[in-house]
Amino acid sequence: MVLADDLRQEVQKSLAGNPVLTDSLQSHLLRKRVDDIDVELARNKSLAVALQAELAQYNNTDGLIALFNNQSLDKGVRKTILQKCNREELKVLEKRLTIKEEELRRITLRSIKAQDAAMNAMFGTSLFNSDAKIDRLNAEYDRLSEEQDRLFGEVGMLENKIEKYVEILKISENNSH
Repeated sequence: MVLADDLRQEVQKSLAGNPVLTDSLQSHLLRKRVDDIDVELARNKSLAVALQAELAQYNNTDGLIALFNNQSLDKGVRKTILQKCNREELKVLEKRLTIKEEELRRITLRSIKAQDAAMNAMFGTSLFNSDAKIDRLNAEYDRLSEEQDRLFGEVGMLENKIEKYVEILKISENNSH
């Protein structure tokens, strides 16, 4: 239990994915209710069926997707997940994607403007562009580029999540007919 009580989330997350983790330690980690840890537990092929069922009740889409894709998923738990998936949750995911895409578009435009300003300051005809001003403009461009990269990653993860959720939703809808 010492490692399971380690305050560092990365230790707990790593532990949650360990296939030889005892049921009691799995349960201990699940009680923490930390999304990243829950997802790792959901991926764990040796996750106890009772804990699979408990995870299936949570409203963590990442956890449900990971659990659904677990090759050792209990058939009853699978049925629970299929019953939980719905079009409303898909709409929520799609709305979040739209918001992130718009945020990425705005940051991309600001990044382009910042790059243009930095380039104009460095190579423009003005004699009044100090090194400090050029450094400030380059720093702003770098900051915006990092933000753009972060958002690009988030958009990609959301697209992937939606794709996987749609796959589960299709199975769910096919099973209900």
